[in-house]
Amino acid sequence: MGDSHDKHTLERLPERAARREALAVRTVRWLVAALLLLGALGCAQRTDWIEGTLVTVDVSGVWTGTVVPGLEAGVGGDLQMTLVQRGAKVSGDGRFRATRMAIEGTVRGDVFSFSEPGGRFRGEATVTGDEMSGPGWTSFSTPLTGAIRR
Repeated sequence: MGDSHDKHTLERLPERAARREALAVRTVRWLVAALLLLGALGCAQRTDWIEGTLVTVDVSGVWTGTVVPGLEAGVGGDLQMTLVQRGAKVSGDGRFRATRMAIEGTVRGDVFSFSEPGGRFRGEATVTGDEMSGPGWTSFSTPLTGAIRR
């Protein structure tokens, strides 16, 4: 009985080796697929990171112009902003009609997003050379549109 058991075991060795080899191949395939996926995700994050930090305009200086109301009459008026840019961060002060305010914001690409820290005013302007324009909102969500020049 020992001989037949040994013979049966010897006959199954190639089958077991083939199963182990197939398992090893599947494991390697999964590892390669996981590494490729991680690599692709890493590349995607880099693109987003680059786009998120890319600054293509400088908004430093004194900007003046007019803001017009989107819905309500009487909300528009003159806007003046004096801005200082360091990298993507922008700070400064402004005057909308007769109200003075601090301004904080960031530049991403050619878009300047800004707000008054107290929440009375916020806006997003596309900058083209010495001009910027875009929508804004008051603390009451009143829509505004403005165009200002340096």
